[in-house]
Amino acid sequence: MISPASIRLHGSMFKKIRRLSFLRTWAFRISDFPSPSSLRPALAALATALAIGLAGCASAPPAVRTDPQVAAAARRGRQAFEAGRFEAAADHYQAALRQARLLDRRSEIGDSAVGLAASLAAVGRHEPARAALREALAEFEPDTPEQADALLMMARIAEQAGDTDEAMAWLDKVLALGLQRKDRARARSLAHLRRGALLCETGRIEPARAALDAARRAARRFDPPPLFRAEERMLDGALLLRERQPRRAAEQFDAAADLYRRTGRPAELARALARAAESLSAAREPAAAAERHLRAARSLFAQNRHADALRQTDAGFAAARAANSPELENRLRDLLAEIENTLKKEAA
Repeated sequence: MISPASIRLHGSMFKKIRRLSFLRTWAFRISDFPSPSSLRPALAALATALAIGLAGCASAPPAVRTDPQVAAAARRGRQAFEAGRFEAAADHYQAALRQARLLDRRSEIGDSAVGLAASLAAVGRHEPARAALREALAEFEPDTPEQADALLMMARIAEQAGDTDEAMAWLDKVLALGLQRKDRARARSLAHLRRGALLCETGRIEPARAALDAARRAARRFDPPPLFRAEERMLDGALLLRERQPRRAAEQFDAAADLYRRTGRPAELARALARAAESLSAAREPAAAAERHLRAARSLFAQNRHADALRQTDAGFAAARAANSPELENRLRDLLAEIENTLKKEAA
């Protein structure tokens, strides 16, 4: 078994450091929802670039002329972003933005600036990401889904920078937008959901529950994508855990993990499994907790997030011992050996 202290000692063996990305923890936008009338091809490509994925468009978006150099640079940015090469993605989106500025193409300036902001935020460069989003907001038409997307991203960057009050202020701006009915419902559902998460994280349970209820009411007006449902479950689970209902919380986290699995979101899947394990431990179900820790560690290892995988194996060993389960301990031991062998090879 490896303890947290031992994990720190392995620090010199890690060549890859996980880059925190708000897109991995809350990575969907209004354009996730089926609303083809509001989507331009540039935004559809951008959504893919942000690892978001358009959900269930009933028809193809209308054709819009795009400068080929802007499109080519944005395509390279999307490919780099999807490969986790965020610095390269930022360079490509910067090139797209430069060409869009050259030709004074306002919508493409906005789209390229959002892609640049996402790439910069993925490597923790919050201030230049904010600057890019300010430019995007200046170019997007007011009271549009594009403006709402940029405001939501501003809120998430503020949250990642540790400024909860600023994040709340940006979310308030989303709630105040004069969007069309369906777009308004989508924007409000996302803003309320994020408000609920922030309130829960700061221990304000009653207003967080009210925000979750508001998000659900808004979501009744359209068909939310799986990612929305997954985050809704994650927030409900977090609230139930704080309300001392760990078994029900675990059910919500398990349901979220299933949604993330079906939509191909490994980072979020591991997060949900880890929260399920935490809840099951609190519910005094150590065998089930150990099994979730093992699955989370296995996924994290496959993502090359070795430090996180080691933390999950360590927690899994503790739960397996509490459950008196040699079978689970052996499985965890095998996984741990594989992780350590990989780290040794990387350090050589």
